Amino acid sequence: MRLWVLRRVRLGQPDGSVSNVESDVAVEGGRIAWVRPAASEFPEGAVVDDGRGRARLPGFVDMHVHLARYREFLSDMLRWGVTGLREAGSPFPAVLALRSVPETERPVVSSAGPLVDGDPPRWPALSVVVRSVENVRAVVRQHQDAGVEWVKAYHRLPPALLATLIREAHRHGLRVMGHLGQVPWRTVLAWGIDSLEHVRLGPVDGLIPRRFAAEVDAIPWPMKDFRFWALVNLQSDRLRRLLDEMACRGVLWTPTLTVLAVALVRQTPGERYVPRWLRERWRAKSYRLQGPDSQKQARAVWPRILRLIVMAYRAGVRMVVGTDTPNVHTPPGWSFHWELRWLERAGVPLRDIVQMACWRPYEVLAWPMPLRPGSPADFVLFDATELRSVRDLRRIRRVIRLGQTAFLHPTEAILGR
Repeated sequence: MRLWVLRRVRLGQPDGSVSNVESDVAVEGGRIAWVRPAASEFPEGAVVDDGRGRARLPGFVDMHVHLARYREFLSDMLRWGVTGLREAGSPFPAVLALRSVPETERPVVSSAGPLVDGDPPRWPALSVVVRSVENVRAVVRQHQDAGVEWVKAYHRLPPALLATLIREAHRHGLRVMGHLGQVPWRTVLAWGIDSLEHVRLGPVDGLIPRRFAAEVDAIPWPMKDFRFWALVNLQSDRLRRLLDEMACRGVLWTPTLTVLAVALVRQTPGERYVPRWLRERWRAKSYRLQGPDSQKQARAVWPRILRLIVMAYRAGVRMVVGTDTPNVHTPPGWSFHWELRWLERAGVPLRDIVQMACWRPYEVLAWPMPLRPGSPADFVLFDATELRSVRDLRRIRRVIRLGQTAFLHPTEAILGR
C-alpha cells in the first residue's frame, strides 16, 4: 500500500487545544504510520497533500444514536466528521446488520442491544421485557452472545430488576447505560451504573417540593420536563451532592440537549440535510406544546437546563456529546454540531467541548487513542489554523476514515487537482 503524507497540519492535543507547531502525518494501510515535525523531503513514492497549517482533530464520536435501523444515514455522520458512534439501543439483528457495513463506509461502532424495559415497554418494537431475575440473567447472556458492549436499561424497568441487571451485566464484562425515570440517580450511582442518558432528572430525585411530585409525574412528556424544571431548586444541597457524587464515581453523562430543545424552544436544526420522507415523519411526530402559555413556560426553563450543564461541568462530571439522532428534528451528523453549540451557550469552554467530542469517548470506549502511530487513521481536517469557537468545528475540509477519504470539500478537491 502506498504511503500517504498529509503535511503541515496542526495536531489536536488531548487537553482540547491545537498545537502551534506544524507536523507531517503519514498514513499507510488504514493506520497512522508516523507523526513528525514538518519537513521538506518525503519517502520516494509517497503521495503528499499539503494541509496548509490547518487544524486536525480526531474524528468526532456521537455517544447516543439510534442508527442501526437507518444505515442510509451513516454517510451523513461521516460527512460531518463523526467517525465513531455509540448505538444506544436497537434489536440485535439491526445491530449486527450495522456492523456488517464495510468499515470504511461507516463510523466505528460501540453498541447496546435492545432496550431492557418493564411491562408494558415504552417502545415495544425496540425492547425486551423482563419480569423476573431469571429473565434478567437470560437477557444479559443474550447481550454477551451478540457481542455488544452495553446494556440499555429503560424507563419502566422496576428498581429491583434494575439492580440485578447492573450486577449481572458487570459480572459478564458488560457496561450499563440508563434512560431512567423510576429510580433516583443517587440510587443507581450506588448500584454502579456506568452511563446516564439525557437531562432526565425527575420527581423521584427529590429535587422539587414533595407536594408537586405526583402532579409532575402524571404529566405526559415533554410537558413533564418544563414543569419539573420550573420547580426545581438549582441551589439545593441535594442537587449539589448529586453532581458531586456523579463526579466522584466517574459515571458518564450524555445530556442530549438538542432533542430536548426541539420540544422546549422549538429550534429545528438542519432539516435541509435530511430526505423528504424523514422530514414528513418528523412533522407527524413533532412535539406540540399546549398553547402559547405552555410554550412561554417551556422557553423560560431552557436557561435553567443550560445552567445545570455548566454546574455539572464545574463539579467535574464526565460529560460526552450525544444527539439521540434520528429522533425528531435531530438530523444525523448536523445535529452533533448543534449539540456542541448548546454546550458552548451553556458556558462550557471550547477546549473542554473538544475533549468531550473527540478525546474522552476514545478513553471511555477503550478504543486506541487517536492521532498516534499505529492507531486507526480517523481524523478531520478543518479550514482553520486555530479553533476559536464551535463554529470552526463546522468548517470541515476533509474527513478520513481508516485512511480513506470519507468526505472531501469541493474546494479541496479542486486544489488537489
